[in-house]
Amino acid sequence: MRGAWEITEELEDDSVRVTLKGELDLSAWERLEEISMQVGETTPVLVDGSGVTFCDSTALRFLVRLRNRTESLTLVRPSTALRSLLDMIGLLDAFTIVE
Repeated sequence: MRGAWEITEELEDDSVRVTLKGELDLSAWERLEEISMQVGETTPVLVDGSGVTFCDSTALRFLVRLRNRTESLTLVRPSTALRSLLDMIGLLDAFTIVE
């Protein structure tokens, strides 16, 4: 069953902006994996997580994978759900966050 989510990516100058919305669970993995495989290691990535209402280890895996794959990853306005997950497992400080 597909969760209620929306994931978009767009090129902005020399960076990629990924916008995450809704409930990010296992049903979103294929789309998240597709994006993570397209990003080059020197491409700065901005992940707008302001619209995330639920996330599980699927979203976490995506973010860690991106962080390990690219030189520059910034989380933009992470939602309470996303911030709580990262804080709960001790990874909140591992990401650059802008509000």
